[in-house]
Amino acid sequence: MVLPDSNIGMIGDQRATPILLRTLNDRSDDWLGRGMSANALGMIGDRSATGYLINAAWAADTRGDAIQALARIGDPKSAEVLISALGKDEEADTAEAAKQGLISIGKDAAALLAKTLEERPPEDKDDLYYRRIRETLEQINNREK
Repeated sequence: MVLPDSNIGMIGDQRATPILLRTLNDRSDDWLGRGMSANALGMIGDRSATGYLINAAWAADTRGDAIQALARIGDPKSAEVLISALGKDEEADTAEAAKQGLISIGKDAAALLAKTLEERPPEDKDDLYYRRIRETLEQINNREK
């Protein structure tokens, strides 16, 4: 399969979405092509790709690229997977992208972040994941004022 050129995303033409979704979902393709597809989809910003990118975000080989794409798109449907990317085991740039995506989603993400904090075990109150959640929630609340 031919790898998608990352310039496709920079053009921002949503007509490229179907071919990018095909390459994103092609499990016979190597991770590079799938990651490039996720990246291009994020640059295009077509919300119709959100569900596919959420699925890609749960796969190890495309997680970082898919999280960054979802953060750029800012669809509230991606809030749950973006919250999961705040974890201590995530690459720092992936966690930061997730945080920025949640901030751009705003109040829809804030409700899920608050619920996650309420449900946390007391022994985890200083865990990096929960600190990132608190910081993100604080930034959303400050932005909404």
